[in-house]
Amino acid sequence: MGDSIWYDINRIRSYNRVLNFVVGARGIGKTFGFKKWAVEDFLENGNQFIYMRRYKDELINRKAKEGFFPKDLKDMFPEHELKFQDGAYMVDGQVAGYPMVLSKAGQEKGIIEYDKVTKVLFDEFIIDKKTYRYLPDETNTFKEAMITIARLRFVQFFLFSNAVSWNNPYFVKYGIEQPPENVEFIKTKSYVVQMPIQNEYKAVAEQSPLGQLFKDIDNKYFEYAYENKVYRETGDFIEKKSPKARHRFSITYQGVKVGVWIDYDANLIYCCQKYDSSVLMNYALTADEHNSSTTLLTTRKNTFIKMFIDAFQHNAVRYESQQVKSVVYDIMKILM
Repeated sequence: MGDSIWYDINRIRSYNRVLNFVVGARGIGKTFGFKKWAVEDFLENGNQFIYMRRYKDELINRKAKEGFFPKDLKDMFPEHELKFQDGAYMVDGQVAGYPMVLSKAGQEKGIIEYDKVTKVLFDEFIIDKKTYRYLPDETNTFKEAMITIARLRFVQFFLFSNAVSWNNPYFVKYGIEQPPENVEFIKTKSYVVQMPIQNEYKAVAEQSPLGQLFKDIDNKYFEYAYENKVYRETGDFIEKKSPKARHRFSITYQGVKVGVWIDYDANLIYCCQKYDSSVLMNYALTADEHNSSTTLLTTRKNTFIKMFIDAFQHNAVRYESQQVKSVVYDIMKILM
């Protein structure tokens, strides 16, 4: 197999953005590419890195410690010693990188000096909600970690994931839509999002024993694993708001304000991030998000909320995007 089938981190690096999101197929070498670059940059320039995961148990297992530098990576640097030791990632006996737990990041202020850190990888930032859960107010927790690490310096943050779901706190918070098919990069002046197009990898994987098996017994999983198709999303109930719909109330949850609009002729409710500022009824689900402009929702007997739940249960709710759909589904887990 040639090098061309593997993920090339230099393509997204060329945009020189602070925030870099990569949502790529399984096994294309996203994390390996970051590690290789991190070791090269340390050896050439003395620059350090951080490897971040959400929870502590994701960083105390053998894979995140002894297995952080796999044999294939060590073979690329035969004259150097790469290992995990004394709580750090070491190259030739010197600290090249640090592990960091996002859920504990606020407790690390002042404990470690990160002035030589120039790059951070938050691995598997999109999770399957059947296994772990996102942190409460996670996007702000991540921003606090960014400040702890970077201060006033230019540090690049890379957030990698498989294409499990486009619905996650980061894309919802920043309004990042999934790129159209065959569009690889979405970029602004502050961030870039990449869904790598790895045609060479797909062609090789398609002929592998597992590739042929998955294509035969579970083509949806094949498309996720090898074609980078988002696995858990469906287009069900995604629909633009009716012109007849009227804004009746809003619900704020995890920093996102969802406008709830009702089309009484069609008996449908539309959920959007757009809302009418003249409609003052704005509910907060948690005490942390309750302020002078919200009403803390303490009962499910509220007429609007009962109607909202009933419409949801009878498939009469529509969403302007996958992001909004994800937020509303999380809201319903609390309301129902």
